[in-house]
Parts: sequence; structure tokens; C-alpha cells
Amino acid sequence: MAYYNVCPYCKACLDPGEKCDCREPAKKRMEYFENHLEEIRETGQIAFKWYTDGVDGMKKDKDI
Repeated sequence: MAYYNVCPYCKACLDPGEKCDCREPAKKRMEYFENHLEEIRETGQIAFKWYTDGVDGMKKDKDI
């Protein structure tokens, strides 16, 4: 009899001790949206964050 684990999300058969990476794309997508979108509190709308990477961190374009 073979011993294996089943992923509760995608139902993949995994070896003992193996971790499934089926949820990694969803985590990366969520991180992207958290880093590039913001909510405007007054209106509740979603807007892009217009930032550029600087040497000392994130700077707004209007400050450059």
C-alpha cells in the first residue's frame, strides 16, 4: 500500500513531506495588486499607485 498526502485545494497526490505549490500564483497575484493599487477613501474607488523605484525606496512621480 502506497503512502501519500492529498492537497486539499487541488487534490494532487503528494509524496510524504512534499508541499503543494498550487496556491503560489494566487499569492503572487495578490501581492502585485496590493503593491500597485490603492483605494481612494473619499470615493471608494480603486486607483493605480503611480510610483517609481528610487534608490532610497518608493517615490511618487510628482516628487521627482
